[in-house]
Amino acid sequence: MIRNFKIFLFLYIFLIFFMSSCSSGQKTVSIEQYEEKETALNKRERDIQEKTIEMLDLKNQIIILQSEVGDLKENIGGLKTKNDSLSFSLVEERSETKILNEKLDEVDLERIRLQQNNNIFSSKLKSNSDSLKQALEKTASIQYESNILKALDSVKEQEYDSAKEGAVLPVKEIKTDKLTAEPTASELDKNKKTKINDKLNTAIIPVMKLTDAEYQQRYNEALDLYFSNKYDKAVTEFAALLTIDNTNDYSDNCQYWIAESYYSLEKFDQALSEFKKVLTYKDSNKNDHALFKSGMCNLRLKKKNAGYRDFQTLIEKYPKSELVSKVRDILESDSF
Repeated sequence: MIRNFKIFLFLYIFLIFFMSSCSSGQKTVSIEQYEEKETALNKRERDIQEKTIEMLDLKNQIIILQSEVGDLKENIGGLKTKNDSLSFSLVEERSETKILNEKLDEVDLERIRLQQNNNIFSSKLKSNSDSLKQALEKTASIQYESNILKALDSVKEQEYDSAKEGAVLPVKEIKTDKLTAEPTASELDKNKKTKINDKLNTAIIPVMKLTDAEYQQRYNEALDLYFSNKYDKAVTEFAALLTIDNTNDYSDNCQYWIAESYYSLEKFDQALSEFKKVLTYKDSNKNDHALFKSGMCNLRLKKKNAGYRDFQTLIEKYPKSELVSKVRDILESDSF
């Protein structure tokens, strides 16, 4: 193809020269002019060849790009198919989601209904528990009074029998006057009172006993009163638990929260006294806290020396307590 093009180009140039020579009559072209034109033609030929090669490269690139475009079209077709499939799946999932949301709404309604029923049941249970508690306490109170009356009647019967038979108490059981071996009147009265008190103490035994679970439940209820800032009621409840059983595992805690209640009421004298009672419980987990609060009560009452002693005792007896760092901060502050 290139060879034919060169022949055609040569013939074209020759024709131009021929026509030029014919048009100019007998005018001739010099060899130098001919060589210049031939050089120019060769340069143009090379340019045309380069352009031709570039065009072939471009054509080749176009073919490659057309192939890639075909591949892309196939990929786009595949993606479109996947997109249609995903769109269909999305529609199905939306439908399933709608169904699940409806079921979830039903579950929420059922949960609300169950919650309402639970609240009603809890309210009734609490009411029944309170009623039962009141009934048991009333029964205990009646039994308590009955025991006292029986004890008093027993004491009166014994006094009546003793007076009727002219019996006297043994000399070894009572003190005697320095001048006579006979008991004095005041000692006889004291001995009678002692016997009456013994009878009463025997009669006054708690009628209503609590299981450990019941004791803990009432302790938690009293603790709720404290954290609700109902300090007076909390004191009453904790004190009632100590009256029923002061040897329970929660007894020291009851005593501690009684003291804390008075502290919150800013009755620092009474709080100090109650905190000291906590220390009478051996192996109590509240002893370090009781010592700390005793020291704080003394500071509130302007008794720095007593407060200092409480803090020092806390550091010495409970060096691993979490309160030691607080105590050291207080001792290093301007309070001392």
